[in-house]
Amino acid sequence: MFSYQKIYFSDLKVTRTGEQSGRRYFTGKFTAYDLSLFHNQHILNLYIVTLVIESIILQRHMNYTRIYSDSEGESHFEIVEVPLKENSNIGYLSDGFAVRSLQFRENKADYSWDFHHAPERQFIILLDGEIEITTSLGETRRFSTGDILLAEDTFGKGHKTRNIKKQIRKSIFVKI
Repeated sequence: MFSYQKIYFSDLKVTRTGEQSGRRYFTGKFTAYDLSLFHNQHILNLYIVTLVIESIILQRHMNYTRIYSDSEGESHFEIVEVPLKENSNIGYLSDGFAVRSLQFRENKADYSWDFHHAPERQFIILLDGEIEITTSLGETRRFSTGDILLAEDTFGKGHKTRNIKKQIRKSIFVKI
């Protein structure tokens, strides 16, 4: 009977186990490995786990932090992973995001704003400096140069923001 084991790195889960002509196979997204050399099931399992961990480490993605309000109006943080796909000579790209406008911003060195809402859904890309954001539930996180935020808490109790270092800070707003 023809069947084989597949692990798709993009899904990161085993979908089927089996044999093909008495030999076990591990099929990754791009590569198939003959596992008939593994006579000990424990060593085979460790090998498969190692391959899956390597695929997680090598997976291309970027992250941003989302700030949003729940149905009770409380603000929260969430890490969002954006997968990147190989695109020939220009590197790895995500799917496109529809954008309404882009704004450049500079804050004063003593910037500190008590609880407030995001005026609209917008990405904030920090070009320099370091800030601290606190949610309505009291969770606090720090963000610095190169970090990307998606402010979506347009209602509810909002969040507060302050500069960590007393220096002028630059960022970009990308309104979506």
